[in-house]
Amino acid sequence: VKTVLQSKDHAHSSVFRVCGSILKNEGVTGFWRGLGPMVLGVVPARAIYFATYDGTKALCRQQGIKEGSFTYAVSAVMAGVTTCTLVNPIWVVKTRVQLQQKQVGGGG
Repeated sequence: VKTVLQSKDHAHSSVFRVCGSILKNEGVTGFWRGLGPMVLGVVPARAIYFATYDGTKALCRQQGIKEGSFTYAVSAVMAGVTTCTLVNPIWVVKTRVQLQQKQVGGGG
């Protein structure tokens, strides 16, 4: 619903109007369109995030930086930037899949 509301075709629609349209045109399963790419994006995103976070903390320790708020902040920033950079293509695919119109009776 959020993705549809953010699209230019439904920029001024209400949540109820969009939900009704999805239900009418695609059925209940329409609310889960794009779930597959989203799940496929979450797994590598979390793996990249935690690996980068842990790696940055280890690098700080090797440089003699005492573990604390600074190390946690630097590690979180590095993990966030790395994750966003590497996983962004998956989110682009997810959004496009969610915005595609379902072809009724199109055979594929």
